[in-house]
Amino acid sequence: MENLTLDEFKKADLRVGKIIQVDEHPNASKLYVLKVNFGKEIGERTIVAGLKNHYTKEQLKDEQGIFIINLEPAVLR
Repeated sequence: MENLTLDEFKKADLRVGKIIQVDEHPNASKLYVLKVNFGKEIGERTIVAGLKNHYTKEQLKDEQGIFIINLEPAVLR
């Protein structure tokens, strides 16, 4: 994996969000579909995360996490 420069890292918009819903991904065994609330400024976003091998849905729900919210959208599965 290639290292990022400091200038590249500065472009990342990191935000704290609260996971309000966790669902199974319909086409992947290791993915969850998360609904994350980032507050009034950004609102809710849907994020796909490969966390299923590490956390249960119950462990993730109502937890806060740090997310990069300006990644280009990608099609997973």
